Amino acid sequence: MDAGLAAVLGALAGAVATTGAAFATGWATREQARIAARAEHQRQRRDAREAVYEKFINNVEALVSKTSIPFNSITQHPSLRPNLQELASLNDTLGEIATKVTLAGPEHISKRATLINFYTVRLITILALIEVQITANETEVTSEDWARAQEDQEKLAQEFAGFSIDAQAVLDDDGTSRRGAPRRRGGE
Repeated sequence: MDAGLAAVLGALAGAVATTGAAFATGWATREQARIAARAEHQRQRRDAREAVYEKFINNVEALVSKTSIPFNSITQHPSLRPNLQELASLNDTLGEIATKVTLAGPEHISKRATLINFYTVRLITILALIEVQITANETEVTSEDWARAQEDQEKLAQEFAGFSIDAQAVLDDDGTSRRGAPRRRGGE
């Protein structure tokens, strides 16, 4: 092999190696920046979600504690009846926070918040009906409605427990993996 040809081939190999190394370094740097930006975005979303989820959970707990009264106590002791205006106010606040939860997402959390809000509205409506029936001394109808109210309380408790578990999974997601995210269609 000619010395000149060897020098040209050597220079060409060095240029290809340098270009390849620069490309690999650039790609790795870009990938690291993308991962860091994604993690920062997730952190910002996680902070906002945490605040909204916390308000939602606190409001649901307050509402549930005010509706968890034994039926016999309600019919026999008027002073123990839930304050419907207070419940309506708590439920209005819950509806506003549920909207914020929906905006904060993700979708499976939004669906749970919507169901929880539905059950609280229905529960308060039933309690208002029971109040009217107690006032009219319709205890037979009242006991049937109370059974419906207890059923809604159970459904509310189930959705609330699921919301809490799902919220923890979403907040644990650091943005670098698919952990905590629901599976998408198509096997992704």
